Amino acid sequence: MKELLRIWAEVNFEPEITLKDHFLDQQLWHNSLIKTANKTVFFKKNWFTKGITQGKHLLGPDNNFLSLNDFRCKYDIDPHPLSFYGLILTVKSLRTDSNFQDLQNTDHEYEPLTTRISKKQLH
Repeated sequence: MKELLRIWAEVNFEPEITLKDHFLDQQLWHNSLIKTANKTVFFKKNWFTKGITQGKHLLGPDNNFLSLNDFRCKYDIDPHPLSFYGLILTVKSLRTDSNFQDLQNTDHEYEPLTTRISKKQLH
């Protein structure tokens, strides 16, 4: 399996993103440009099985990053907030570091943490 992933990474390696469509079509999983804690990521449970595989799947129709609540509603999953925001931050950094301008000014409005914590979790 590791050999297959290595080959996949070599075949799909691209050192930079220069087009909006190239950014939107970026594979999220096992992508050397999208790393958290210096490692590529793969969220098989729920994310991959729900078809969340590309950068564009993290954006709403207005090209803004989905909020955690919007993501939950759209994909009917409840991701761990640290996983969700970690991936959003990584993809957002990739967008910022890229050389295209038409997505540079989109932003993500983070909802306050207290709106995401249920009363049951507080007790």
